[in-house]
Amino acid sequence: MHPHKRLYRFAALLMAWSLQAAAAPEFGCVNQLEVSASKGERALALAAALRGDAAAGAPALAKLAEQNPADIVVQRCLGIALIGLAAGASDAEKGEEYYRRGRIAFQKAREFGDTHIITTFGLEITEKPYTFDASPLAAIMREGEAAFARADFRAATHHYQRAILLAPNLYEAALFSGDAYYQLKEWDAAGLWFGKAIAIDPARETAYRYWGDALMVEGKRAEARDKFIAAIIAEPYNRTAYKGLGHWAQHYGARLEAPHIQIPVQAEAKAISVDDTRITPYWIAYGIARAVPKKEGNALQHEVEALQASLQVARELGMTSAEKDISLANLMRLEKKGLLEAYVLFHRATKEIAAQYHAYRAANRDALQRYWLEEVIK
Repeated sequence: MHPHKRLYRFAALLMAWSLQAAAAPEFGCVNQLEVSASKGERALALAAALRGDAAAGAPALAKLAEQNPADIVVQRCLGIALIGLAAGASDAEKGEEYYRRGRIAFQKAREFGDTHIITTFGLEITEKPYTFDASPLAAIMREGEAAFARADFRAATHHYQRAILLAPNLYEAALFSGDAYYQLKEWDAAGLWFGKAIAIDPARETAYRYWGDALMVEGKRAEARDKFIAAIIAEPYNRTAYKGLGHWAQHYGARLEAPHIQIPVQAEAKAISVDDTRITPYWIAYGIARAVPKKEGNALQHEVEALQASLQVARELGMTSAEKDISLANLMRLEKKGLLEAYVLFHRATKEIAAQYHAYRAANRDALQRYWLEEVIK
């Protein structure tokens, strides 16, 4: 079962489907083991939550929450269901009511000790005022959300694609179409629409990751992996982008392990601090190079050149293999492969370095992908 996306959807709708909308964390409010361990009405209500049927789940979950307010799983799932109904509400009054009740459910879950990330995000989302967009396009999207909330995924695709006809660059309409086909287990159609979303905005991670989910269900291990890597390359500074590859690694028994590189020197603005238990001439060289004031817009090159300075001194000292310093050995290997920039962008990025990422990606996408394939995935 695909993770719930109701909070993501509602966040997007609140932002009027802005192409700049940030992807939000998406985790199911309940898992199959929790559903299987439940009985009676609770089992039925949580099963509805698991399959994404907010229309059927909300009334049952609300009844259970009233009977036992301390049931944090029920409160969490009730919050998700109500947010789903708010996203598809046909008028502002109904939407406002669902929204208010959804926030109360998340607050109750937190009050009774729930630390789940979906509750945290639900509280963050519902801190914002509820808004209702009365435009024709928004009305069509709400029809799609209402159909999705009652698990009528075929009808949902119809409405999302109506929206695409009105607004061909509406990322969410293409993305949600793909997700509805995912729920219908029509994998080729899901991939087609995820691909359309990517074509609309290739710099957003979500459609790559959803497509990876679909490919993984089909058993297409390598193809799914590549889509999850593409999600990271799209938005490396969005933690949600990493969720798909983490799930993939867990499913297939792979390990994700960045190269171990620990530099015992910190330097900035002509000041150097060192850990004297590991200090060596080549790490001092890094610190000296790093402490030199950098040119504006040159942070990535400045860091890479500092790493290269340490490697140059190490070579001059005859440390061609660096068996005694794993950090140095890893840097040598990355330099030989042409992956120092990728390593810095993914693992040593400051705000200034991150600002150079898009320009680097435009010319070096292959190096970014190789970094994950050759250096991180074990």
